[in-house]
Amino acid sequence: MLDTEKIIKPNQGIWNSLSNSVRLALLSGLAFGLVFYVFYSLITYQVLTVGHVAYFPPNSGLIYGASDGITVASLIWLINGGIACIQHLVLRVLLWQARCTPWNYAHFLDYASERILLRKIGGGYIFVHRLLLEYFVALD
Repeated sequence: MLDTEKIIKPNQGIWNSLSNSVRLALLSGLAFGLVFYVFYSLITYQVLTVGHVAYFPPNSGLIYGASDGITVASLIWLINGGIACIQHLVLRVLLWQARCTPWNYAHFLDYASERILLRKIGGGYIFVHRLLLEYFVALD
C-alpha cells in the first residue's frame, strides 16, 4: 500500500503509540512474571523454606510473579509511550476546561477546513491565507 492510500484518522499517532506501548508492556509483563514465578516457586521456595516455612507460603511464587509482572509491565508501558499518552490526555482536558479548545478538536478543524480557513494535508492542517495566519500570530 502506498503512503498516499493510507487513511489518516484524528489522533492516529497517539492511538498507535498507546496500542504499541500496551502490547509491549503486556508481553514484557507476562515474560517477567513467568520468570519471577519460576524463580520464586521453584528455586527460592525450595532453598529458603528449609527452616522458614511460615515465612513463605506455597503460593508465594504466584503472588510474587504476578506482582512483579504487573510492576514491570507498568514501567515498560510508561517508558515506551505511556507518559506521552498521559500528557496528551492531560493537555486535552486542561485546554478543554479552560475553554481554549473544543473537546472534539478534529471536528472543529474539519469545520474550519470546510469553510476554507484551513486546508487538510494528510493528518495535519495549514492555513490557506497567509494574512489569516499572521492575524492569529499577532493576537495576544
